[in-house]
Amino acid sequence: MINSEYILFAGIGLAIVVDLLRKELHVEKKSYIHVLTLAILVVSFITEILYGNMSVPFYNASQYSYFINGFLLFLSIVIYSFMWADGGVEGSTYLDILFLLAVGGAMLVVLSSNLLSLAVAIEMLSIASYGLVYFQKSDRHLEAAVKYLTTSIVSMAILLFGISLVFAGSGTLSFTSLYKINFVPFVAGIVFVVVGLSFKSTLVPFHMWAPDVYEASDSSITAFLSSISKTAGLVALIRIFFFAVPASHIISTLFLGIALVTIFFSIFLATVQDRIKRILAYSSISQAGFAFIGLGLFTTGSVFASVFYIFSFAIADALIFLAYRLFE
Repeated sequence: MINSEYILFAGIGLAIVVDLLRKELHVEKKSYIHVLTLAILVVSFITEILYGNMSVPFYNASQYSYFINGFLLFLSIVIYSFMWADGGVEGSTYLDILFLLAVGGAMLVVLSSNLLSLAVAIEMLSIASYGLVYFQKSDRHLEAAVKYLTTSIVSMAILLFGISLVFAGSGTLSFTSLYKINFVPFVAGIVFVVVGLSFKSTLVPFHMWAPDVYEASDSSITAFLSSISKTAGLVALIRIFFFAVPASHIISTLFLGIALVTIFFSIFLATVQDRIKRILAYSSISQAGFAFIGLGLFTTGSVFASVFYIFSFAIADALIFLAYRLFE
C-alpha cells in the first residue's frame, strides 16, 4: 500500500542517488535537488491526506497519527520553502537529505508502537538534527551542535535505561501490553522514560541545551527544532502515557509538577535575558509546559486540548523564528 512514509524514505534514497550522479557527471548546478526535496515533501503530504500512515511491526497508524503526521509534513513544507526562498539551502545538498531524514524520524516517532522503536525513531531525528545545526560550519554552529549532541547522548542513555526497567517491570515493550505491571521497577522505568523524553520536549529542568542551541543555530533550523522536533517529543509522551500506561496519581502529580515548573521557571529566566532570540527560546520552552498540563490531567478532553495547543504553538514558533531570520 502506498503511504507518505514510504515515499519520504524512497525520496531520501533518490536524492542521494541523484546527488552522486551529479558529482559523477560534474554538474555544478544544485537547484534541481532543492526542487526534488520540496516535491518529495509535497507528494508525501498529499499521500498522507489520501491514504494515511503505514502499519508495519513496531510502527502502527493510530486514530490521531494521520492528523499529526499530516501537520508535520505541512509545517516542514513551510519551513523548507522559506529556507529555499531565503537562500538557506544553497551551496550543499546535504541539508536537503538531513532535512528529509529529520522529518522522517519525527513521523516515525508519532507512529511508534513499541518503546524500542520509539528510541530508534528519536535517534534518527536527533542525528539528522545535529547535522542541520552544524550545517553552516561556523564556530558558533559547532558549539551548538556539540551541546545538542552531548545532551542528546545523555538523554538517550537515560531513556534506554528507563526502557530496560519498564521491560523488567512489565515483560513487554509494546504500548498495547504495558498493563502487565510489576509496580516498583515499572514506575522507576517510567520516571527515567519521562526524563529521557523531556530533553527532546525541552521540559524544565531538562531544557538546558535549548536556549544555547536555539540562539546559535540558523533561525530556520531553530524553527524546525522548536516546532517539528518538539512536537514529536511531546506526542511521544502522549502516546505512551495516555494511550498505553494506566492512569495513576503518581504519574499525574509528576507530570503536573514538571508542567508548572517548566512554565514559571522559563518565564522567570526569559525576563532576565538581554537578547531577543534567547527570550524567544525561553518562551518556546514555556509553551511546552502549557501543553504538558493536559497530559498530566489524564482525561480525553485534556489530551485533545494539549494536541490542539501543540499544533498552535508549533505553528507560532516556526513563524516567529522564520520571521526573525529576516532581521538577522
